[in-house]
Amino acid sequence: MNESRRHSAEAANKGLSMRTTGEGRGDCGWMAIEVETDLARCAAEWRAFAASAHASPYQTYEWIEAWWRLVEAREGGALQLVRLRRGETLLALLPLVVRSRMGVRVASFVGGRRFNIQTPIWCDGFAQALEDAPVEIILRRIGRIVGADAIEFAHMPRECCGAENPFVTPDAAECPSPTFILPLEPDFTALSQARRSGKSLQQLRRKRKKLEAEAGPVRFARASDAEEAARVVDAALSQRAARRAASGVPSFFDAPGGEAFIRETSARGVDCERGCSSLMNAHYLEAGGRIVATYFGASHAGFYSCYVNSFDGDFDVFSPGDILLHDLIEAMCGKGLTALDLGVGEERYKQSWCDRIPLFQSTTPVTPKGWLYMNAARLSQDGKRLIKRNKTLWQGWRSMRRLASRVFS
Repeated sequence: MNESRRHSAEAANKGLSMRTTGEGRGDCGWMAIEVETDLARCAAEWRAFAASAHASPYQTYEWIEAWWRLVEAREGGALQLVRLRRGETLLALLPLVVRSRMGVRVASFVGGRRFNIQTPIWCDGFAQALEDAPVEIILRRIGRIVGADAIEFAHMPRECCGAENPFVTPDAAECPSPTFILPLEPDFTALSQARRSGKSLQQLRRKRKKLEAEAGPVRFARASDAEEAARVVDAALSQRAARRAASGVPSFFDAPGGEAFIRETSARGVDCERGCSSLMNAHYLEAGGRIVATYFGASHAGFYSCYVNSFDGDFDVFSPGDILLHDLIEAMCGKGLTALDLGVGEERYKQSWCDRIPLFQSTTPVTPKGWLYMNAARLSQDGKRLIKRNKTLWQGWRSMRRLASRVFS
């Protein structure tokens, strides 16, 4: 630790007599740390705070509530909703879950690595409050209150909603895979010409015409009622199952609660303002009345994130997924959104449109056991990064995954 950070840490630690009472509250002298375990009791304040603070679609109350209830609660672990205040002012909200890993109690974001982007929800005032203490000091205090040996944050961008993410610690390591984000603008034609070559756009138009000639009229749409949303989910479920069988790529729908989560949030997401829900939007491409590609995603504060997609392998030669993505980007530009996220993974279709955005992971030890866990986590991340960035090793891993899928399916 350098001299200036050492003095900051000493200053922050002076008089930090942690007090926990009834609902779980502690004081860091200048900042109060509150811990709630009931989502419903936080709902009103959470919604109001997220409306003006920095957050991605994955940290809205609606998304977290549905995810916890339908997916993660069944996996065990203790929900810990951490609120940081200065006086009566809410500065940050961290939806955490504490569970045991290899005998170590680890606190991490609800959703973990299964969300494209992970950040707490914070306001500009929190960054100013960090002048009194490094974020690591605050995280260790949180860890002690929630009974964790370590706090592990993954999939964190250095910036979110145009603001620097104060929770990316100086020693955070880059994740093995980046996410891919496209800055949007109102003029889709100008955007597409800047991002794609004239030849590639022409090829896409030709494929659209060939798809129409083969299957019938091609139509881009967003599910507008629960029945239509269910039809899109059914198509995606079938398409992802076929892809898993052919390539070994896991299907989100196979995860316990995954299908229920997509079905419920898609049905609830059809009723929203501006045709873009903070829950789930089910967009699809139809050819001759048959759904040939899907995209499910959520929006918050002008930021649209694609969460699950699929395409019909019978029409792979026409690139229905690429056609749908083109139309989806055009639609989001038309709605005045500012950015579109295609998620983690370096697939070709993402690189053809988006900027590569590194994500970071940090582990803050709270106890000696947490320190051991932090070092083991770093070794694991280094190994994953080595495999994904070595073309030969990565292709070998993908071949093994396809073989395993054929043998065990």
